[in-house]
Amino acid sequence: MRTVAEASGDHVLGTSADGLRIVERNGSWALVVPDSARPVTRVWAEGATRADSEAMLDKWSAKVAHVAR
Repeated sequence: MRTVAEASGDHVLGTSADGLRIVERNGSWALVVPDSARPVTRVWAEGATRADSEAMLDKWSAKVAHVAR
């Protein structure tokens, strides 16, 4: 999670007991949540349009996958 937080750069970053919430300037956000019992990390994303949401999901899923390697 620390590596994902460092990868957020100048994005607004919020932390919670669940995980990390990364917010971009256009209001799109992604929530990165590691599973406490299994080696799984879930990523949720939301944006103004479906394309914005999918772009956030793709971007942060790729970063999580890269860290996992």
